[in-house]
Amino acid sequence: MRNPKVKFAVAIGILLGALAWLAVIGMQESKTYYITVAELKQMGERVREKRLRVGGRVVAGSIQREGRRVRFLLE
Repeated sequence: MRNPKVKFAVAIGILLGALAWLAVIGMQESKTYYITVAELKQMGERVREKRLRVGGRVVAGSIQREGRRVRFLLE
């Protein structure tokens, strides 16, 4: 590998591979999956063990603030 063009090509390949890997990792971490209220109900007590994002509408007038905690109902 004494040819400077080959060294440059290898370096560019490694750089592009690293950038592609970082892009894939970033996309996986930014995925947002919401479960529905119906799916949440089907999970039963298992929901208390997990961090979830639930998609739904907040019931009007159901928001209650208790210090740093907020409670509300979803429909």
